[in-house]
Amino acid sequence: MKYDNKLYGATDGGIFIYDFSNQVFEEYESNYKDICINIADIESDDNDLWVLCGNGALYKNSSNLIVSHLIDDIDSAVEFIISDQGLIFMIYESNNVYGLMQFSYNEDQLIYNDYYKGFTSNINSEFIKIMFNNNILYVLTDEGIYYGNISDNLKFPENWYFVNQTLGVLGFDILDGLMTLFYDSGYVAIVNPFDPTSLINTIQFQQVFLGEYIDVYTDTYNKTIYILYSEGVRSLNYNNLPFNASNIEISGVDFSDALSIYADSASVYIGMKNQGFWEISDSNIINKCSPNTLASQDVDALTFQDGVLYGVNRSGVFIYKDESFTNLISNSPQPNFQTDSFYECNSFNGLDLNYMSAEKSYLSLMIHDNILYIPSNGIMPSASNRGGAIMIDVENYQILDIIGLPVFDGMAGIYDNQDSDYMTINQVIKDDSTNIWFVNPYAENTQRILVYKSLENNEWKYIVAPDEVSYVPREVAFDRWGRIWVSFQFLSTNTPDANLYSNGGLKLLGDSNNGFICKEGDINYGNDQYCWFDIENLESLPGLDPNVSIWSIAFAKFGANDILWVLSSNGVQGYNITGLRIDPIYPLDFFNNLPFSEGDKVRVDAQNNVWIITSHSGVRVIKNDLSFWPDQFGVTTSNSDILSNNVKDVTFDNDNGLAFLATDNGVSILEIPFQNNKKNSEVGVSPNPFIVGQHDNFLIEDMYAGSIIKIMTISGEVLKKIELPYNENRINWDGRQKNGDYIDSGVYFLVVENNKHGNGITKIAVIR
Repeated sequence: MKYDNKLYGATDGGIFIYDFSNQVFEEYESNYKDICINIADIESDDNDLWVLCGNGALYKNSSNLIVSHLIDDIDSAVEFIISDQGLIFMIYESNNVYGLMQFSYNEDQLIYNDYYKGFTSNINSEFIKIMFNNNILYVLTDEGIYYGNISDNLKFPENWYFVNQTLGVLGFDILDGLMTLFYDSGYVAIVNPFDPTSLINTIQFQQVFLGEYIDVYTDTYNKTIYILYSEGVRSLNYNNLPFNASNIEISGVDFSDALSIYADSASVYIGMKNQGFWEISDSNIINKCSPNTLASQDVDALTFQDGVLYGVNRSGVFIYKDESFTNLISNSPQPNFQTDSFYECNSFNGLDLNYMSAEKSYLSLMIHDNILYIPSNGIMPSASNRGGAIMIDVENYQILDIIGLPVFDGMAGIYDNQDSDYMTINQVIKDDSTNIWFVNPYAENTQRILVYKSLENNEWKYIVAPDEVSYVPREVAFDRWGRIWVSFQFLSTNTPDANLYSNGGLKLLGDSNNGFICKEGDINYGNDQYCWFDIENLESLPGLDPNVSIWSIAFAKFGANDILWVLSSNGVQGYNITGLRIDPIYPLDFFNNLPFSEGDKVRVDAQNNVWIITSHSGVRVIKNDLSFWPDQFGVTTSNSDILSNNVKDVTFDNDNGLAFLATDNGVSILEIPFQNNKKNSEVGVSPNPFIVGQHDNFLIEDMYAGSIIKIMTISGEVLKKIELPYNENRINWDGRQKNGDYIDSGVYFLVVENNKHGNGITKIAVIR
């Protein structure tokens, strides 16, 4: 939709705004934009924006009109219409059953009135579109069109009527007192909306075929209907019936990724899937416009280094630096217009790279020395641009290498009787030395389940599995003695006999260069530097199951001790490491009520807090003292602003106390009270001055964890004392002194004290 010379678009990643006057994309501003990220529909009313969220929340942008209590009652909202009678109708879906909701509104309130469902002949009939005209509510379904008069009680199915001969109608609209129907056969027909049971066959005609129907828009001012098809656009002008029809067909332009259409007297606008919008002028000149954003919102894996955020998904790689995205697009059967820089309205920054993406979600990502390492989770290495890992030079945006056979290995008919070389790399990680490690499950030809590259001489080396039932390693972690802990998935073969394929649990590799003596028979016959050791008490694993599937592992420190954190199908546990023993640090497994599976991860921040990332339940955080942050319920969509509970990865800006969460709806950024310790002399406070009633909190940061903060008058009176936990080094203070009252206007000292790590002092100003 367009008004005030700005084009608005509803996307599953929010609302985009393009300002034609200034030729820039604007950020959408609203008091309600945190209600949802997935926008189902937008409409205008008296030049104000109404927004329907995919979760069912409905609001008017520049007002206090909102209904959000329906979020828990429905699965999704589809679209809505606003009538000139102060009524709003909405299509919703719940438990695979579609229905309608009715609202009424005025300047002061928006009220939910009622819902209607169960009036179609098939209870599971899909509702596609609604229209309202002269008290008649029309509903297009996959059966055809139903209608009812809102003066009747539409709760009763007998007050709904079916329009004969409308099976196969894909879209409809009302203009100038006539209803136009668009059929899947290519026909367009007109009915009298006051008597929709009878078609007016005399003005029915067959179109020149333009592909599959996608969407329709009615320009009431110019009395023109625009129909969007997969191969072009048809306009039908009602000034002279039967139609004055014309087509928009542009040679070499594919409309198959189009989703929606809008038109005015200047141009036709086409909303494109994941590609912004196209503007087509009267002379069929096309401008392809997109904001500076991600190529796809579904982010699989993240890593952060030196102020730059890197991410990957099956569309490619993104680099976020200086508040701008650069996208490195993977190979696609269809060319991606967004990498074309010659459109003035295209702010998308992207390059095409010649590599094929993995078939499944990426599980890992690593940056080292300006080289991005991307392991492919599922790929057939059948061509030069297909491999188990991609190495990209992030300074020059070039592929350095695509690594496949024979460095990595694939399937050879053991797991599923198919000798396909299908290749899977779960993880890439650097050790404390100079090696880049890759975890290579399903290595059935060679059993080389771990592969590593020496950065000193670029030599590739490998570790062979210890036995015939260790085919599916998930992750590795390195302890302070240089040993390598390897987690395994429990899995049987996908064959009729279902033989044991991978026996789960943990396994341990010792490094002879770090003083571990490999006995005869222990030598890993793929590498004389490492050998496998037996862990003494695997029965201590979560659920007391030595063969449990362990999806992720990571080391944290507690004082001088290494704690191995294990995320398994039976829950999460931390272990003290003593020789070849693992001893639980807590008598009960954490979060054994959550259904952990592939893709769930355990990661550690700068203060050795443990982050548990799930694809179903958001995030849980176990602090270094075994308490929870912010509480036992963690961080979810119900208690925070994260974009989704489907969280796939986390990485940290440990200098600034930020956690970046990869989700299926984009990247969420959390301010967290955990960061690298700073000198107390560098303590920072913002906002400064603090205005009571305008600002909610002071943010106090850049200090050493466990310090004591004192707010003092110039004369030395302590008004507030805050003791930081030993593993937190930033905090929000609400401006209240110890008696609960706000401190008065004035200038105060903020003193940070730490017996071991020094003191700091700064001034703060308060205005009341």
